[in-house]
Amino acid sequence: MTVIVKTHINKYIEKLSESAERVFTALAYENPELWWIGNYQILIYQTAVENKYNLLFLTLPEGSIFENYSPVTISEYSKRIENVKNEIMDQISNQTLTTDYAIMRFVHDYLIIKIQYILDESLDHIRTVYGALVDNICVCEGYAEAFQYIVSKYGINCIIARSSTHEWNFVQMNDKWYIVDVTYDDPIKKGINKPQGSADNLQTQYFLIGTNHKFKNGNRYSDESDHVLVYSAYSDLIIIDYPEIESSDYIPSELEIEELNLIDLSNIITVFNNNNNNNNNNNNNNNNNYYYYYYYYYYFPYLHI
Repeated sequence: MTVIVKTHINKYIEKLSESAERVFTALAYENPELWWIGNYQILIYQTAVENKYNLLFLTLPEGSIFENYSPVTISEYSKRIENVKNEIMDQISNQTLTTDYAIMRFVHDYLIIKIQYILDESLDHIRTVYGALVDNICVCEGYAEAFQYIVSKYGINCIIARSSTHEWNFVQMNDKWYIVDVTYDDPIKKGINKPQGSADNLQTQYFLIGTNHKFKNGNRYSDESDHVLVYSAYSDLIIIDYPEIESSDYIPSELEIEELNLIDLSNIITVFNNNNNNNNNNNNNNNNNYYYYYYYYYYFPYLHI
């Protein structure tokens, strides 16, 4: 696009940078289906006309993990994500789950059973919703973004929460906000990373809890360093606001508890193990008019929890 800069170019760039960071942070926090957007670049070219500049935003810049993905490839991958999402929603419908509580619990348990936590930087999608839903191999970003992506389809207000080392979710229930950390409910126990399709390590210690929740080891959520929030996806600036989280855990109603009895994951476990046993074993510009160039790295390139 072409812009007319009526102030000093450095002031304009400063405001532009902050605005762009707000926009791309919102994209990162609220749109997990835009899995290919991570790093971005801003290119500003001076034209022959005074105070007139050409402005270009690149969402797949050089150095991006997905820079070689064509629009067709991105569309194909996104379709695969949507297909899995539809399959999950069909299962929820078939099990006649109607309450937000039961729906979220189904998605929570489904992801833990399906996914194997693996930190392997050679894999493109360990930090995306694609890694969680299609590859079933990811780290914390995949868990949190897959959870948000699916439950939001039911009108559930679910957002991403981030620290400098971790990613999880905040969920609104009855106008109050609670914590869901699917990754932490899929722990590696006694040094054993359970394979895809296993429910042996499924727990609910981090399902709709409050900040004062006390765990079996005596620690509280509010004391955990991995849950100290950051407020931008790209810097240490305060770009976004988080809602106030309840101190007490969510208390489900009788109906919500009754619906938990409808959840049946046995078919998921059986089918997944039959189809994926083998996979489990294998997965142990020089331009004269160039004026300014800004490269924004994703703030969390090494998230691994």
